[in-house]
Amino acid sequence: MTDIARLINSIKRRTSSARELGYDVLFVALDDLDVLADSLETALRANAAQAAHIEQLQDKFNKLAAENVALKRVPETDSVAMLLALDSFRSEPLPDVGLQKAFENLMYHRKTPTTVRIVAGIKADGVEEWVSSRGGRWNGTTEEALKFAKQLREGGKV
Repeated sequence: MTDIARLINSIKRRTSSARELGYDVLFVALDDLDVLADSLETALRANAAQAAHIEQLQDKFNKLAAENVALKRVPETDSVAMLLALDSFRSEPLPDVGLQKAFENLMYHRKTPTTVRIVAGIKADGVEEWVSSRGGRWNGTTEEALKFAKQLREGGKV
């Protein structure tokens, strides 16, 4: 049990006893108040750190949502992108090849840097987990694998 939990239990016991005796005032030792204040300050710092982390996650989610909206946006039928896609569709003798080229043409300029960065981080996490699971039992160096993971995380480039 933590100091704060013990302190809370102690205060509750003393409060209960004081009420049973008909008192409406309870005196608390200064040391107990110091422990309580320290615990509250620690909790406040932890909450501030969590709030900062939540803010970072919210920013990532907002960027992902913006990318998602952009990916779902369909070009206007008379736009340059659509005309180029139709040209690539018509330029192929096989409809499925033409359709693939048209799709690639439409998707070519769509960028998703946040998604790319998140996927790169997931890949890097996988490399790091693999390194830790090997326990030194492989013919490369741990430093090489961790460097590879860092490169993945920094830009998805290796």
